[in-house]
Amino acid sequence: MTALFVTALYDLKTIEQSSARRSLSEYYKHKDYLCSLNQPLIIFTDPYLEPELKSLFEASSHIQIIPLPWDQLRYMDQIEQIRTNMSLHPFQTDNANKTTASYSVMMWNKFEFVYKSYQLFPTYDKYVWIDFGLGGVVKDHMCSMNDVLNQFDDTHFCCTIINPLVPSEYNSLDECFGSWKYRQVGGFWSIGRQGIEFFLSYLRSEIDWVLQHGRVCMDEEVMARFSYAHPERCKFSFGDYGSCVVNWLGLKHDLHVARRAIDKVQQHGKHCMAVIGFENLLQSYAQRLIPWSGSDVMGLLMTYYIEMYYIDKVRARAIAIKFLHMANEHSDAHEYYQTNMTHIKSNFNFVLTNTEWEELSPQGGISGWMAQLSAQISPRFI
Repeated sequence: MTALFVTALYDLKTIEQSSARRSLSEYYKHKDYLCSLNQPLIIFTDPYLEPELKSLFEASSHIQIIPLPWDQLRYMDQIEQIRTNMSLHPFQTDNANKTTASYSVMMWNKFEFVYKSYQLFPTYDKYVWIDFGLGGVVKDHMCSMNDVLNQFDDTHFCCTIINPLVPSEYNSLDECFGSWKYRQVGGFWSIGRQGIEFFLSYLRSEIDWVLQHGRVCMDEEVMARFSYAHPERCKFSFGDYGSCVVNWLGLKHDLHVARRAIDKVQQHGKHCMAVIGFENLLQSYAQRLIPWSGSDVMGLLMTYYIEMYYIDKVRARAIAIKFLHMANEHSDAHEYYQTNMTHIKSNFNFVLTNTEWEELSPQGGISGWMAQLSAQISPRFI
């Protein structure tokens, strides 16, 4: 599939007359990363910056500079309303740079930049937003960009969920917008061509709703609203250490935030979200990217099985068999099995007959047909 990368650079330091803002020279330090992508990339910027950026990227034929004046960006005609909303309901964050009106305009226009890219170049399968300064993150957490891109497709909105919304938060203005909550990593996400019109329409309506209610919100917040309202149109990644570019925040917080996110969507019946979350978390365990024990994995497998049962009973059966196979082979996994055997059997009875349970369970050992069957079963996390 072909992907078009999209980014933007505007001089908020000058626009806001703020010494606290990063200068353009600080952003320029990360240009080598953008050059190294070797993927078609367009950069939106103010017309007066176009010559400077063209000079900066003159050796990179895959990068195109597109002038778009700051005062013509969407929401600039509402910037006074944004300032008023911020004074009525201050957004609580440790970073004061995230509480300015121009920053809100910039964040919300990420969606508009991607949509403009689609309008200008409609033949790509997916449109990938990448923050101009993401190279600073990548420097500390190197990974293969191709591995990241392979998770994205031409249909869905693809992102890293950190803390998806639930109804109580979604309906409570104070809960939703009262303080900074990490919802999703906004530095890298993708939207497929087939879903872009619906995606943008939803986000525009949500931002308008936020403004009408005297509030502001981060781009992560409104993406979390979309992912909660339309999980079938999204692909999710939880605790995916193999793609740390899109999950650098998860690295900083270890696994706790990712696991809470999975637990939250599980509690509120978002089974597709939870399944993909468990798969990515188990993949990290399987690749030894994070410390683990057999009992940890068995607990995750059991919950993964329960969530999978709601959406695909054939795959749930495969997980149950893999679970019993592991209980045969690993001592700490076997200990988890012995401690929770009654609970495990009551759950697996939905996909295994009594005869199969007796043959597969550790007290019966691994039979010949069990060994052959388990060799054929390869859920994505193993």
